[in-house]
Amino acid sequence: HSAVLEAFMCEGGAAVPPMSMFPQGAAEAEGEAEAGRVGLGRSVFDLLHEQSRRLQEMGDELARARGALSERKLIERAKGLLMEHRGLTEDQAYRMLRQTAMDQGKRLVEVAEAVIGFSGFLGSEAPPRRG
Repeated sequence: HSAVLEAFMCEGGAAVPPMSMFPQGAAEAEGEAEAGRVGLGRSVFDLLHEQSRRLQEMGDELARARGALSERKLIERAKGLLMEHRGLTEDQAYRMLRQTAMDQGKRLVEVAEAVIGFSGFLGSEAPPRRG
């Protein structure tokens, strides 16, 4: 390899400029260089655009997951209130919420929010729990 490198070096240690097998004018060379930069720029732009789209999708998915978790917490809280104040089991409280939602044509979380909102009017003493 050192012989090849020496062949490309001139006596002063500076590299000899490479020769093109297909000489072209300066305008043609500049045009090709510009096309290469545009192609590279387009490629980078496409990559960035795709990455941005994926990040947006992930952000949307995270927001949906957080929303579902928040709804689940509300439903669990409403079940707990029904269990405490009506003496229901967890399954009975869930069925009551679900049936109320179906009867009223509402989402389960909407009924849970109503139960939680109304809980301030309920007394602090719960009846004995039924099995």
